[in-house]
Amino acid sequence: MPELLQVRDLRKYYWKKLGLLRPTTQTVHAVDGISFDLRERETLGLVGESGCGKSTAGRSVLRLIEPTSGEISFNGRDVLKFDSENLRAMRREAQMVFQDPFGSLNPRLTVAQIVEEPLVIHERMTGSERRERAGEMLATVGLRPEHLDRFPHEFSGGQRQRIGIARALMLNPRLLVADEPVSALDVSVQAQVLNLMGDLQERFGLAYLLIAHDLGVVRYICHRVAVMYLGEIVETAPVDDLIRSPLHPYTEGLVSAVPVTHPRLRHRREGLRGEVASPLNPPAGCRFHPRCPYAMPICSEQRPPMREVADQRHVACHLHDAEIAKSTSSKEFPASVGKNSPQSNPGAGIRKGGNP
Repeated sequence: MPELLQVRDLRKYYWKKLGLLRPTTQTVHAVDGISFDLRERETLGLVGESGCGKSTAGRSVLRLIEPTSGEISFNGRDVLKFDSENLRAMRREAQMVFQDPFGSLNPRLTVAQIVEEPLVIHERMTGSERRERAGEMLATVGLRPEHLDRFPHEFSGGQRQRIGIARALMLNPRLLVADEPVSALDVSVQAQVLNLMGDLQERFGLAYLLIAHDLGVVRYICHRVAVMYLGEIVETAPVDDLIRSPLHPYTEGLVSAVPVTHPRLRHRREGLRGEVASPLNPPAGCRFHPRCPYAMPICSEQRPPMREVADQRHVACHLHDAEIAKSTSSKEFPASVGKNSPQSNPGAGIRKGGNP
């Protein structure tokens, strides 16, 4: 499948003043040089702990916030060079579904006004044509046309998220950036919304950039995964390969932390030690090394480059540098990382509903 979205060395920094009487500022490295590709009809999961920069990256891709630097290519066009007219045209092809299904909907507008708004801005249609189209889209996401005259507070969380999805689909986009679209919903409702997203992908040929922290959700719907830590991507892989044999120690910790209910698949949860460093002053070298159980002296000195270690598998970790591996004793080198063994396969019990 051809690539729809290409992101190269994307950065988003914020500057924090230290006080009224102190003119110096500190730099917040929210997103610090990430790169990834997204193909047509593909779902790429962007995962990591809260505060790692996932949402900032998603909003920067659509220029809802302006990136500090980098390259963003959408359908072969440079997004960062778009003027207001071209950016408006891009909105027809790339939309966003927000995390909070209530806060993202205007409480003063009816569902009809909310869902029809993209048509008012981008299309020349009569009021009756817009209402007919809105009713059809509500039916597509599992709601009824009579819901058009209600207000957002009259719906459940899952229904409100369906309204948000309907609004995003009104212009027939090719890309949806979904920022933790099910994190605020009950587990049973999460499954319904994820199944809906899978059906919509098949029907409309959508590509998803799915931002999430739940690996169970990611494995259910995603084809590939990019793992973020403190503003950087540390590993990318097909979702099944990543869950089965994580290569980066941070990914290994994330997979190990997933609860497993089946008694035969239970494992000792290692967890991640320490706390996430501040993006105001990220560690030198590998940003994960203060928490890494396999840290070597080089990890605090040199930032590991992203390298391809297998087909479609990339990791930024000195443990997978062949020269370093040769010079490291067997006692220091963690042979279990990336191996398909019971100890290194704690995600085996994550249920999968099948990629759409």
